[in-house]
Amino acid sequence: HVVKIGPQAMTGKERAAFERVESVLGNNAPRITDFADLEGRGAIKYRYASMGAGASTPFQKLYGNGLSLEKIRGIFESVFEEQLGRFYRAATLEKCNLLEHYAFSPEYAPRIRNRVEQILGAAPAGDILRFGGGRETPHVALFYEKDLANLVKRPMDYHYFSYVHGDLNGANIIVDAHENIWLIDFFHTNRGHVLKDLIKLENDLLYIFTPLSNEREFEEALRLTDFLMRVEDLSEPPPPVDASEWDCPQLRRAYETVCILRAFYPPLVHEDRDVTQLLIGQLRYAVHTLSFDESNFWQKKWALYTACRCVSRIAKILSASA
Repeated sequence: HVVKIGPQAMTGKERAAFERVESVLGNNAPRITDFADLEGRGAIKYRYASMGAGASTPFQKLYGNGLSLEKIRGIFESVFEEQLGRFYRAATLEKCNLLEHYAFSPEYAPRIRNRVEQILGAAPAGDILRFGGGRETPHVALFYEKDLANLVKRPMDYHYFSYVHGDLNGANIIVDAHENIWLIDFFHTNRGHVLKDLIKLENDLLYIFTPLSNEREFEEALRLTDFLMRVEDLSEPPPPVDASEWDCPQLRRAYETVCILRAFYPPLVHEDRDVTQLLIGQLRYAVHTLSFDESNFWQKKWALYTACRCVSRIAKILSASA
């Protein structure tokens, strides 16, 4: 058993969210066997029926310890096909504004400018940010200050929605001693964009799991972002790259893992192959990464570059279709 204790409102929300989806998740999900509320505090008792004896390890730690691509693929197949796939296969095409769905708001602009200054060590001169190799991008805060007000008013699009985990990070996928795969922490489980879990995990894979420690590795990370930004059609996974192009083994491995993740996209998006939905999700989570304690300076700066690249493409694509 695992007992989770916290503020009554939060544990109550998690219990309600989990009970809505408990019967769908199958045997690799826990079961709620008891709960309690007392003086503003709440508790949920989860039972992991077949976890058995031995240590259980988060996916993030396994990945950091060098888990093979074959094992990674097997874990992802369990998570995204056998477990969460039960939700995704019931996805429906819904009218929505993804910018609103991912909670973009102009009110975040000052906070984002402050985070960028903290990462760069000073306020940039003007609204152009400069990165390695002569790369220049518009300041990500401009999107919130100028573009967002007009873009959220554009006609709504149609994208696939289903129930999603909602916070699928590397600590919420657990592998037990018998190599059973478990999902935990269903506080954010709700109906959402069908790619949300995959985009969130890719973000953490790049900007938390993938270590960067110097300018040379950072420069190669920027090249990885540039390569991933070439995608135009979500039915086509990123192309393989020549291993000789990557000096840093951790970045080569990260790209190969991203390819595994994105291979799950085609059956989820069906005919909705518009890359904008990926860019909006990437921007949402890359900007969030700027405040992560888990990410170091180089990882946050890499996430910042990705966010700026996303901003440029999103504004251009959505403005043209307004």
